[in-house]
Amino acid sequence: MNAQVTNLNVNPSQVNYNEMEMKPLGEVLKNIDLPDGAKAMQVPVRKHKHEAVPDLNPLYFPNKKIAMMAVNWWFAQANCYKPLHCWGESGAGKSELARWLCACFNEPMFQLTFHGQMRVQSVEGYSILVEEGAGVITRHIESDLMQAYEHGGMFVADELDKANPDVTSHLHDICDGKPHTTEKGKTIVRHKQFRLMSTGNTNGNGSTRYTTCMPWDAALRLRFAFLVHPYPEMENEIAILKAISPIIDLAGRKLMVQVANFIRELASPDIDSVSSPFGVRNTVDWYKYCLVFGEAATLKNALDFTYLNGLEADELEVANDAIAKKFADALEKPLSAYLAKKS
Repeated sequence: MNAQVTNLNVNPSQVNYNEMEMKPLGEVLKNIDLPDGAKAMQVPVRKHKHEAVPDLNPLYFPNKKIAMMAVNWWFAQANCYKPLHCWGESGAGKSELARWLCACFNEPMFQLTFHGQMRVQSVEGYSILVEEGAGVITRHIESDLMQAYEHGGMFVADELDKANPDVTSHLHDICDGKPHTTEKGKTIVRHKQFRLMSTGNTNGNGSTRYTTCMPWDAALRLRFAFLVHPYPEMENEIAILKAISPIIDLAGRKLMVQVANFIRELASPDIDSVSSPFGVRNTVDWYKYCLVFGEAATLKNALDFTYLNGLEADELEVANDAIAKKFADALEKPLSAYLAKKS
């Protein structure tokens, strides 16, 4: 991946990936409804698609309010540069928002997942031994972040709230858009088309649920803008299930999303009956395994398999009782009861 970023700079013998063109916003943004006035707005996008541009996820339907705030942030980076930290529960769609932005704007995306044991070399680069001529030399390989900062593209710092302070302190210059001098002594100036977006389960304040998340110091927190990413709106999550397969009828899809939202209530800090979040990926897995298990199996069979059986014993009892009380026997019906009628 490292070699990909260097292709972004202008080279007469290569495609100029920095070349821009104007397109209507309604043509650029996918899987989202826009007001008629906004659809015709001309916006700049990269003319040529680089190999690091992610494909559009057909199963991602962004929250309109959150998506438009992210789009406004996207355009502001030319004259009002500030990194964006998108945070929320696991499985809410934070990383998908980043991929959606890059897919829509034809922007190369480079992603690194942070964790507590990560070292500075992951942020700045590393050295390797290579054979050259009759001997062996040391060659420094710059990280994706350093190359994106120099040549452009969006860098996604996934789960940045899990990084230790030694690593995050090396991001201060990057967050400020200032020239950054690496440990090897190279000074890198921010490319005008570089953007930095991070994701996390917290806003840098730590968490009793996500125990590996670390509190950020004020120096790091003040450098970011913050966007809370909620779970999808109900109609969007229903649309995701339909996009997987329309074989389950609307009533069945709606029921599954209602159950998903109910479990999320049980897992909310206000109730806290369940410690494991129920993200969109859980709804998707549940839906897919309903299809895998077949017409004779119940919706509850697949829910047990993909989520409930992974809970602590006391949480499982509470969740089962609450779901049975709320939805009666709706989940105990076989999948055949929810199959779409063939026309």
